[in-house]
Amino acid sequence: MSDQLQIVLLISEQEALRRLSAGIDEQRPNPRIGIAFSKRPKFVGTKEFIGRVEGNRFFVRKRPAFRSSFITVLTGVVEPSGNGCRITAGFPTQSFRVAKIILTVLGVLVFAPFLTAALITLAAWLSGNSDAATISGLMLSVMTPFAAALLGVAALFYGLLTFGKYQRKSEMKAVAEFVRNLFKDVTAAG
Repeated sequence: MSDQLQIVLLISEQEALRRLSAGIDEQRPNPRIGIAFSKRPKFVGTKEFIGRVEGNRFFVRKRPAFRSSFITVLTGVVEPSGNGCRITAGFPTQSFRVAKIILTVLGVLVFAPFLTAALITLAAWLSGNSDAATISGLMLSVMTPFAAALLGVAALFYGLLTFGKYQRKSEMKAVAEFVRNLFKDVTAAG
């Protein structure tokens, strides 16, 4: 599926924006429920898609079924064109996704082994065992969690990348179909 969406419509720009606004719930958290610490974000409304229309620009996404930092958003603009208007939209790559994964991996690779080594050394010191303070004891206490962290990072990367690709394709298809269906009766032939 392409990351770009172009639809030529036989209606005015204002009518297209009105249809978009009517087809989605405005993205804003319910003030009585909020979204902090909840497993499922609670947004006002019941429609399957949420977003916002501002001027001639819009963004639409599926209502989240669970907390996710990897929601795919369709952003676009409605421009006048001849006897109607044209919707030009796309699914931009969100660079924070990559940054979040890199920061998570660095945190696991750098912080976890040293924290584990420090805890093991502290436990050995508190128990009065001086063998844990030797070089071999420290190396073992650092290398074991480091190896476990590497295995965990490999699994994390594989899981995030696999799930992210599946989720992105699925959401791109659903959002694009939703927008096409909003305008299927006024789409120009061709």
